[in-house]
Amino acid sequence: MTRCEKEAVWVRCKEEGREAVEIKVEAESWENTKYVIDNETKEIKADVEGSFRQIPLRLAWAVTIHKSQGLTFDKVVVDAGRAFAHGQVYVALSRCRTLEGIVLRSPLTPESMVADNRIDDFFRQSDFRSDTGFLAECKERYRFDLIRHQFNFSALRQCLQDLGDIARKVLPKVYPRLYNDLLQAINDFEQDVFAVGERFFLEINRLNRYEKPYQDERCSKAAAYFLQKLESILQPLVPRLAVEIDNQKEQERLLEKKVELKRLFAEKQNTLQILCDNRTFDISAYLRAKSAQFFEKEKESAPARKTRTAKKESASEAGTADAETASGQEVWDEASVENPQLFEALRAWRTAKYKEEGKPAFMILSQKALIGIARAAPRTKAELLAIKGIGKVKAAQYGKEILEVVESIH
Repeated sequence: MTRCEKEAVWVRCKEEGREAVEIKVEAESWENTKYVIDNETKEIKADVEGSFRQIPLRLAWAVTIHKSQGLTFDKVVVDAGRAFAHGQVYVALSRCRTLEGIVLRSPLTPESMVADNRIDDFFRQSDFRSDTGFLAECKERYRFDLIRHQFNFSALRQCLQDLGDIARKVLPKVYPRLYNDLLQAINDFEQDVFAVGERFFLEINRLNRYEKPYQDERCSKAAAYFLQKLESILQPLVPRLAVEIDNQKEQERLLEKKVELKRLFAEKQNTLQILCDNRTFDISAYLRAKSAQFFEKEKESAPARKTRTAKKESASEAGTADAETASGQEVWDEASVENPQLFEALRAWRTAKYKEEGKPAFMILSQKALIGIARAAPRTKAELLAIKGIGKVKAAQYGKEILEVVESIH
């Protein structure tokens, strides 16, 4: 180095056969860049998390071969005559960009050229197939792995079984129609989707014996079948699962499983539709559809991770009961409720009382009681007391108002 200023230094470089020249070296910037997916465009974009500036000079001193790994130089002086570990000489020599830039300070003896016996064994046992043929084989194997995943319905089956377990605890008395429809959907899925999928899975393993056009034809026809079955079984069911129940813990479990079912169903729906449209299994199209659904999963799973306190706060801000969503979406299953107009009027009354008294909605009137009143449409206090969930205390507190709501509808 010949001189130094705030933003640059000057160094004198001497090359063989040429006169030494002075070079100005200025500070350079390096950025630490993280690549993320844009939630709106679904494209990869660069996000700079930080940067640093420095003058790219390094003092010339010796470094061990071990610590030189990962470094690259134009010129090196190598002293590897006493190398003792396998690969050590290779590491030292490969630090230099060119053969001309290497200077050996000590001779390389046969004893210093140590090889790893495991590598020798690998090459002796390897099948030296051409790279092109091996790559084509790997691509085809990967393609069939994706096809198998496309027609694997185990995750959907497990989600439906979990929903069935929850439903048996909380739905029969409150939402009997929804409960029966859910069990029927589980049974239809088991017979028409999962069982058929298992049989087709065996056929997939035999498809590689045939030409690609036949493979695509069989997969396309299978996709059309499973798409139609899934839509007929799950499409009417999924929105009905956003129901209100009095057990807060089971309410949260039901919501989580409903979100999971919606995501898994949408993923299969999208990928099967692409296969039907293209009439060939296109790896890129399949992966794009699957990755797009991943972001939907992230967006929709967020509410399920809220704490109970957060749920109550967001429900309070929206002026609804604890189990209702802040977005105002329906949380009752109209298909399972008789007299839905009366039921909705009773819910509106309960929400008003919730705001007025500051009590949780289920403490004013349980969901089971609401459905019972809507079903029976009582006109007298005696008829009201005959409904499960309505005791003498409730009847005394709210009986008159409830009967007025019934009267206003009928």
